[in-house]
Amino acid sequence: MANKIKIKKINSILYLDTRNYILFSTNYSKHEFLYYKHLENDIKALFFGENLQNVLPEILKSQRSEYIEIYLDKYIQGGISYNEGDIVESNLSKSIANQIIIKLKKKISDNLASIEFF
Repeated sequence: MANKIKIKKINSILYLDTRNYILFSTNYSKHEFLYYKHLENDIKALFFGENLQNVLPEILKSQRSEYIEIYLDKYIQGGISYNEGDIVESNLSKSIANQIIIKLKKKISDNLASIEFF
């Protein structure tokens, strides 16, 4: 399965205060993926949903919070999150998420050391 997953496009990379965000698409799903990593705490997530590329700019314009993921709940259809030892999986297994992360790291040449496995 890992060899079949491909990152089609990196739509955007955002650096907001203590978090890095990467929005991208794959051949694995029709949905867009959003990876984020908190740079000071042991928190990371890989979410997927529809229309994220169009929604993110609106959220960035209208919200003052650096935590844009809290405004995405109605657009998120699944994912995996890790928060200081606790993992929550919803419609995306840890195994598939890590396979996607492998491909993401290769696609952007792992320039962001903050991209981590689950």
